[in-house]
Amino acid sequence: MKWSQLKKRVEDNLAPTIKGRVQFFTTAYRKPNSSTGRGWITLDGEEVANFSTMDSGRFCGRFYNETTPDNKLRYATHERVADNEREAGNLVERGEFSRFDLHICMFESLSMTATEMVKHESPIVQILGILDRRTGKRSLEKLKGENLSAFPRLFLDYRLSKEGLQPD
Repeated sequence: MKWSQLKKRVEDNLAPTIKGRVQFFTTAYRKPNSSTGRGWITLDGEEVANFSTMDSGRFCGRFYNETTPDNKLRYATHERVADNEREAGNLVERGEFSRFDLHICMFESLSMTATEMVKHESPIVQILGILDRRTGKRSLEKLKGENLSAFPRLFLDYRLSKEGLQPD
């Protein structure tokens, strides 16, 4: 599926209160003998996450995070970063995810239920579940008590505030 189609389908699934406020982007940089690029997510026009393919290869040695939902990638993945190993203030460590991770997570989310997405091990898929229009206010309230990492927690708090609910 082309990026423009994927982006449109995922953004069409966003809750009405955040539609247009959360956006997904990707770009590719073509150099001789390599294909790199990055993906990023913005909240109200401010970039909150950067998924650099070059950084993923440089810092982690592989282009895919182990939480990315694709069984064919088993041997081409690097380990996830534990929350206690993150640098202070970082939602996503440099190179933790690549633009390929973003693409795969977005594509796979299209065939999942909102509940499956929220319970998924990938923070990217969890975020897509939190932002999905099928995730209602009661489900969001239940998620407040869940042990989410800082990355999905940011999007949960954002969605709660836009729904008129109190974030933690």
